[in-house]
Amino acid sequence: MRTLDLIDEAYGFDFYILKTPKADMCSKLGMDLKRTMLLRLARRDPKLYPDDPARREAIYNKYQEFVIPEEEAEWVGLSLEEAIEKQRLLEKKDPVPLFKVYAEELVNQLKERALQKQ
Repeated sequence: MRTLDLIDEAYGFDFYILKTPKADMCSKLGMDLKRTMLLRLARRDPKLYPDDPARREAIYNKYQEFVIPEEEAEWVGLSLEEAIEKQRLLEKKDPVPLFKVYAEELVNQLKERALQKQ
């Protein structure tokens, strides 16, 4: 009942989800919905009413106060484990084979020698 009262106070479910901070929401589902909504707002998804651009713009204008950068919205509501995995994937670098490193060094040395001989 408390949640329903809070939804009424926020003037709708969408505003309740977007306005309520994580500490007050206490719901993984709610935070996942919030992240999805924020990402859609940040990306200005053209799939929203594709045949009615005026209606799409009206919706984006209605929620304009909640728009944040996409890079920030991607992190909203992630659990610690999800955030760690996301960061690990962002930082993941494929190893460069040593033969490529040495081949590049050799090419650079040969270019320098060729320039010195001229």
